[in-house]
Amino acid sequence: MKCRHYSSVLLALTLFACGGGEDDETCTRNSQCFSGFVCDNGLCVEACELNLDCPSGEICTNGFCRPGQVSEDIAEVSDLGALDIPEVQESNAIGPDGRPMLGNAIGGACTATSECRFGLECSDDTCQPAGAADEGDLCVVSGECAEGLACGLTATCEERGAVEAGGACASPSECVDGLRCNLLGPVGVCVEEGSADAGQDCTSDASCLSPLVCASNDTCQIPAVAGVELFSGVQCEENDEDGDFRVYFELPSDSMTEFFRLPFPNDIRLTDTGMDLRGFPVPNLGVLGAEVISGYVNALENNTRGFSTSAKVYFRFSREFDFASVDGRGDNPTLRIVNITPDSPGYGRGLSYSWFSTNGSGRFICQNYVAVSFGNAAPLDPSTTYAVFLTDGVRDSDGNTPVQDEDFAAVMASERPSGAARGAAWDAYQPFRTYLSEQEIDAESIMGAAVFTTMDPTVEVAALRSSIRSRAVLPALNDIVVCGGDSEALDGCHDGETRACINPDEGFIEIHATYTAPVYQQGDRPYLTPDAGGNVIFVDGQAQNDGGEEICMSLTIPANAEMPEAGWPVLMYAHGTGGDFLSGIRNGVSGLLTNVTVGEQEVGFATVSIDGVQHGPRRGDSTLDPEVLFFNFLNPAAALGNVLQGVADYFYLTWLLEHIDYDSENSPIGEALRFDTGNMYFWGHSQGATVGVPFLAYESNVRAGLLTGAGGSLTLS
Repeated sequence: MKCRHYSSVLLALTLFACGGGEDDETCTRNSQCFSGFVCDNGLCVEACELNLDCPSGEICTNGFCRPGQVSEDIAEVSDLGALDIPEVQESNAIGPDGRPMLGNAIGGACTATSECRFGLECSDDTCQPAGAADEGDLCVVSGECAEGLACGLTATCEERGAVEAGGACASPSECVDGLRCNLLGPVGVCVEEGSADAGQDCTSDASCLSPLVCASNDTCQIPAVAGVELFSGVQCEENDEDGDFRVYFELPSDSMTEFFRLPFPNDIRLTDTGMDLRGFPVPNLGVLGAEVISGYVNALENNTRGFSTSAKVYFRFSREFDFASVDGRGDNPTLRIVNITPDSPGYGRGLSYSWFSTNGSGRFICQNYVAVSFGNAAPLDPSTTYAVFLTDGVRDSDGNTPVQDEDFAAVMASERPSGAARGAAWDAYQPFRTYLSEQEIDAESIMGAAVFTTMDPTVEVAALRSSIRSRAVLPALNDIVVCGGDSEALDGCHDGETRACINPDEGFIEIHATYTAPVYQQGDRPYLTPDAGGNVIFVDGQAQNDGGEEICMSLTIPANAEMPEAGWPVLMYAHGTGGDFLSGIRNGVSGLLTNVTVGEQEVGFATVSIDGVQHGPRRGDSTLDPEVLFFNFLNPAAALGNVLQGVADYFYLTWLLEHIDYDSENSPIGEALRFDTGNMYFWGHSQGATVGVPFLAYESNVRAGLLTGAGGSLTLS
């Protein structure tokens, strides 16, 4: 997998760095001069404010003295206040020198250039970009730069790129004239620029001329001074020093002041469709072109069946606590975790875990908390209810004993409390109370507990295979081209450059083909944003089909060997991000397996490879890099759905290979062609390994698998 990082907003620029630049010091741009000075003809000179600040024969234009003449009427009048001098407007925009700009914006009326903001000239009685700024000169919008240049993120003119509309970009200057680089999902895309100038109203970055962005005050501004407000963290109440020391346990409500005042994860938050995450801090950030965290919160609220099998568990205390008193070791631990699912083989059994204690706070959680982890190599069991709890052995920093929080006392009571919220919480904690009773543990000795049920991350993968195997129409190949013949490419697969026949090895026959495979992802490809979908829907244990698509496939058959009676042993090769259906041929895998020594026997393997998800024609109309489309972190539905679709691809391909059976008369190679269903193998690399892990776990007809470039844990990457 390739790695590339994009950023559309620079929060710290050398544009505003301190440096030299005293009067008469050499310079090439204003940023090299002290505040109040400008770079004029290679020297830092004091910026003018009035025409009177300039030598005879010059007038002040946006801080620079430039050749011009004050009218004789003005020159002869000593009472300047009596003159009708046009008022220079303040433009509500910060200039590239970091100071408010004076003068009219683009399109504003003018009689002289001095009435226009920095970077504009008066042309045909309106302020317009001069289009004359050289490379390295300060600018506000790209129209101010000379031909072949564009205004960049640093508010200076730089060489313009050649990326057309719809192409990927990482900075404004990469797009052709008239386009701007806008973040669309996880990647920058060149789109038509807006018309709003600096200081004018906007609703999004797309409203503004390039490279301006829509600032927090809903006006277009230079990116460097747009005033992006970063998330400072959740607002926390002070420690409760007067009340009883307690483990917070407050049931969710619209008035809840802090999310983690109820231990999390917690079955109390489960709903019919997902979970109740009211109060979870969601930063209102549009820096990445989308509200990243809110996307995941929405996904959890509307499409989850339980909690993670590798979740952390959080408890908060009402004030500073004694770290040493929170301990999971020894004969009388104050921190414990136990399986409380009655019909589970692990019922009543403890687990290995670690914990972290702090009196500090984080961006999303307030002070005085404990976080419990279960280890990356030992995930929790699926569809299992656990309890993590703290006993009355914990102490605050002064050694005081805790009391049960009011809601927790109600949840732990022997009788169901009144009120809908407490009643539902009491029901959710029934397995925990039953466990305590069986173990003869006094419920009043428990000061706080998180009771939660894990999801089953395997059920959807199993359902995909079942859905495919139950299809009424058997799979079959469609268009077929045998390389080396009259045709060297398939029309639907060849891009005119790199997707035609390769013919690198006389040891095998190269075949290109297509077949129709089911699409299970819902929505519009390439599913860049949450609105575009990308999710896979399951109803009554079956994946819901959203149509079909033509898949491009390459197939190699050993040329110098006779097909075994059972058919050719076959390897499915799943390429990494950036590959295609010919990757197994290009990288030598197909040639390597044409003749393999197994013991004392020479064996020839067939190989097959297809376009991975979000590759080749499988991106819709997009030409964006498959990496940002497949690993789409800004659209949780697609981030998961892309993997599930990839798993479905290989379930279907396996089924297809099982049904290919040509006699010599109908075979595309003139010889009988079939595959040994008892010797089917899989090799997944990078992205191919990502989909390969769940595929191999549930495809019983694949004899063995190889994973290369495989990740170990998303939470650690």
